[in-house]
Amino acid sequence: MATITSIARYTSTPRDMWSINVAIGKTFAPEDVIIKAVNNDLEIIAEKWSPNGTDLLASFKHQCHLPDDVDAKTITTQLLPGGKLMLKARKVSN
Repeated sequence: MATITSIARYTSTPRDMWSINVAIGKTFAPEDVIIKAVNNDLEIIAEKWSPNGTDLLASFKHQCHLPDDVDAKTITTQLLPGGKLMLKARKVSN
């Protein structure tokens, strides 16, 4: 089983948005990725299973804390070519 370490980079976005790109590797398809956000703690989990579902072939996990002004309910994701996962969310207006 391969375990992939992550590299996260915050990206430049409009002032009302938050964005991060996480290198999860080319191994995973969108259906392999789970995003959880609880109390502004963000967790990204990806698991690639064998075709028969008995063997875990690769796994990925990344955790970070969302800034206080980010609305976790608005998170959207996109798996980009090259194995990067882009997450975006709206900031809460003050």
